[in-house]
Amino acid sequence: MLVFNITKKKKYILGILVLTIILVIVGIDLFNRFIKEETYEEGTYFRDNFDTNNKDWDFYHNGESKPAAANIKTVDGNKVLKAKGPYLAKINKELNDYSLKFRFKRIEGSMIVNFREYRSEEENSQYFIGLGNDKATAINLSKQINANFNLISLRVEVDHYRDWHTLEVRVCDNIINVYLDDNFLIKYEDTENPILSGSVSFSVIANSEYLIDDVEIKSVKKEDVVEEVACPYECCTDEFYKTKSCSVGYVCYDSACRPKDEEIELLKDTKFEWGFGEFTESNLPRAQWCEMPIQEEPAWAVSEIATETHFCQNLPNPKSTEPTIIFESEGGHKKLFSYKDGRIKLQFDTSAEEKEGCIITNYKRSPPALSWPLYGVRQQLPVDFTDFEELNFSLDMKLNKFEPSIYEQKCTKYGAKIDRYGEFLIVFLLKFKGEGYGPNNLYWLLINSCSKHWWSGAYERGESGNKECASNSTEYIMSDGFGIPMYHSAMDNNIISSVNNAHPILKEGQWVSYDVDLKKFAEDGINYYNIKYGTDLDSNDYELAHIDLAWEIIGAFDTEIELRNPSLKGKFADD
Repeated sequence: MLVFNITKKKKYILGILVLTIILVIVGIDLFNRFIKEETYEEGTYFRDNFDTNNKDWDFYHNGESKPAAANIKTVDGNKVLKAKGPYLAKINKELNDYSLKFRFKRIEGSMIVNFREYRSEEENSQYFIGLGNDKATAINLSKQINANFNLISLRVEVDHYRDWHTLEVRVCDNIINVYLDDNFLIKYEDTENPILSGSVSFSVIANSEYLIDDVEIKSVKKEDVVEEVACPYECCTDEFYKTKSCSVGYVCYDSACRPKDEEIELLKDTKFEWGFGEFTESNLPRAQWCEMPIQEEPAWAVSEIATETHFCQNLPNPKSTEPTIIFESEGGHKKLFSYKDGRIKLQFDTSAEEKEGCIITNYKRSPPALSWPLYGVRQQLPVDFTDFEELNFSLDMKLNKFEPSIYEQKCTKYGAKIDRYGEFLIVFLLKFKGEGYGPNNLYWLLINSCSKHWWSGAYERGESGNKECASNSTEYIMSDGFGIPMYHSAMDNNIISSVNNAHPILKEGQWVSYDVDLKKFAEDGINYYNIKYGTDLDSNDYELAHIDLAWEIIGAFDTEIELRNPSLKGKFADD
């Protein structure tokens, strides 16, 4: 009986121990899940590099709560939050003054960063920064109180948007500072009903995707924010805001105060990341824009100038396929490839069209000069020459193919064989700033080209030409109304252009860099025109309207060229 009681007692104690262990385990789990708060060192309110399961987050996809692990992915050996919209990541912290800092990488689309965010049945208020809202490289600051939205700062353009960037927002009382990659972008003082506290969240819009990492929120003091100094990108003129003057050492350009000694990039989308579209409103002569799919309000458009080209295939009705975003004409004779490493490739095969029976050498060089077979990409600007002391254009080019067709020997015009040629053009179109098209009702084309000319005799002998694309006689200004060369630096040696030696020879399979002093280019060309024609034109009376990177081909050629790193940098002129 005693043995039985001892055994029974042991079993009872063992059961109590097991139950206690279970309760402890459950308690710890409940504590971790519902009670425990993340602890940080003094001065830090929040930190997460996504290596641990931080409990201060709430994650939602399509409005449904999701565990953090569902979107924490390893990218290049590092754990990050991979947010594909519609996606909301909210930090459960109600804060007043702080610095929010995080790294992000845009894959596509838009993201909104909300701070001092407050939500209730009676009120919805927040400040928010839009990334990629207007264009693929845009950053702006806005404020919302219920149904009222106010754009606080104008869009700030950021290059290389697909790289990793660091964004920091500092808020103290009614002052907001925004930094990108440690560069001061925006300063705002809210003097009308400022929002003084709230939470932080990241909202990735539908059909968008962003990577987020190293999120940190720290305390901030009054001395940590800029209050009085006009920041480089603060709005100085805009129809929605009062006109402001820039601080000493800054100049107002494109509605922003910029450092006077800053060299700024004037081209948009220098990595060809926004897609290609059309210019729907164009009053330029000889212009017919193809209809291309518009992606994120692209800065570049595929253009095909001429309304009466004798091609079998014009460019409209293209098709687009991933991953290289290929645009091509219906028969495939004109193609544009856009690669994610920042290159584009143009293929223009007029020899294939001639084999189909098209007469592609019957072009016009008199009004209306509408049969000018030019195919490429264009960006409208404009840029006023008087705003800049220096304007420098650069581009990397690689010629892959430039082959004439043997069918050319059969082509005639008015009973005689004619010169056929292919040129890759870099066109800078100047527009008169006064009424109409300027003196003589003309636009001006400054053209630097890489050209090959073949005469009928060469074709009859079966010669295919060399593998170089000469450019030693291709710099000129052209009257757009008639297509007559007005200024030709290499041919008219009485005027020596300072930029003659800047033009490279393209060789097949090799990347070549092109760099030109565009302001001097315009001055030389117009000065020569004045001497030759007795006019009194001034390059400062013109603005740069657009830039074309395009093929001009008369005859049958099979061509391919790659382009990368287009750039137009300006240094501000003295007052």
